[in-house]
Amino acid sequence: MEEPISKLPVAVRPAILNARPRRCGNAVAFLAALLFCASVSGELILDIDDPDALDDEGESGELLRTAHPPRRENTSGMDVICFVNRDMLRGELLSFDPALGILWKSPEAAQEILFKAQNVANIDIGKYVMYPDGDVTIGLTNGDSLPGRLIALGLAEAKLETHYGGILTVNRSMIQHIYPENEMPDTLFSGVGSIEDWKTESRSGGVVTFEDGVISLSGVCYTGRDMRIGDMARIDFSFESTGNCQFQLMFYAGDKPGLPRNCYWLHVSSGHAYLQRFGGGGSENLGMVQSSELRSGKGRLSLLADRESGKFTLLIDDAVSKQWVDTGGLEEAGSYVYFSNQTQGTLRISDLKVSVWNGKLPGALGSSEAVEEDLVVFINGDQISGVLQTIDNNLAKIKTEYAELSVPLERIKHLQTASSRRHLARRNSGDARFFFPDGRCLTFDLAKIADGKLIGRTENLGDVQIALDAFKSFDMNIYRDNTE
Repeated sequence: MEEPISKLPVAVRPAILNARPRRCGNAVAFLAALLFCASVSGELILDIDDPDALDDEGESGELLRTAHPPRRENTSGMDVICFVNRDMLRGELLSFDPALGILWKSPEAAQEILFKAQNVANIDIGKYVMYPDGDVTIGLTNGDSLPGRLIALGLAEAKLETHYGGILTVNRSMIQHIYPENEMPDTLFSGVGSIEDWKTESRSGGVVTFEDGVISLSGVCYTGRDMRIGDMARIDFSFESTGNCQFQLMFYAGDKPGLPRNCYWLHVSSGHAYLQRFGGGGSENLGMVQSSELRSGKGRLSLLADRESGKFTLLIDDAVSKQWVDTGGLEEAGSYVYFSNQTQGTLRISDLKVSVWNGKLPGALGSSEAVEEDLVVFINGDQISGVLQTIDNNLAKIKTEYAELSVPLERIKHLQTASSRRHLARRNSGDARFFFPDGRCLTFDLAKIADGKLIGRTENLGDVQIALDAFKSFDMNIYRDNTE
């Protein structure tokens, strides 16, 4: 049942429309009807639960059909609300109250719209902030991970100072990993740099241009340069392709003239990607991944490479999509990176960054294997087991079978807690999962969104009040299957 009008804010009591969209000519016609109603009725309450209600075309402010609740790069600068029936609406998230719903402002509507929370899959935040990480990442037993500055770890709790939520009190029994940030990725190359350093070739009139940090490849052509990649490398970039999307990322290439051959090729096209190794006069296909996120012809890709072990990981919009293992390897690896466009359309590459990969995967903070005692792994590869007693003033006190140690946090790569002392936070029906820009996440029972703040509670942290703009997106109704 709908909330009684008496419980609604005075400003929106005059008239409430409970609109259930059914089949109308298209999304534009339906939205036009909303605009008319909004102009005479005040705020709207929408219960969008019919998967066949809307068509799939539209621009800013219109409801759009997607293959699934989307996880792709939001470049509009606006928030995007995605419903469980796979529709989307751009606009601005104003507030949330569990009893009332999500208050939304569409650029096409005269009045705000109130959506029922049970019909929402996720919301993308158009203007998020990359807050500083701090000196550690704390990984929780439910898969959450929290960046911040570790003030202290006691017997019952840890105090973590953050830029996004103030000082958080973390239940120690919910901690599974602690990662000191002693191995921050070193940037090897970013942007475009000197245009003269790029090696470019084209076919059939293809053209490569560089402007404002964007590399544009129009027609069939390729371009690349020395980006100093080593055995552990991470390549991040955003792409947008007009027409049929079909391009390659070539890495560990040499500086010889002509199309790179003794290297790896990541082939990307609409709906799938695959990795191929060239060398020794032949090639080997290492495997393919299908991804609906690639169908739009734009997004954010990250390639994580551990060349020595032959392991490669593809991230699509900061989420792990595919991992490959190459048992053959390259005869000789170079340090060049190339982009190649294979259609008559235009491929735009932006926000390019190449760095030394620290070996960590987003959302995967080390082994989840059972350990009988607390485990400490040092940055030189040594490890000890025992009881992690406290961390204070950047000193970890560890009691082992042989001695008690005080170890500076800067010498520690990874701390893993004993399985027997861990607990898992209970689930709540109102839990939402919030994603930081780098893919790490935080889950809690969402009680309110207002004035740019998220207010809620979790057994991991207790009561929390966190900046909304610290997150790139968040999922609602997370314990319900939203797929068809």
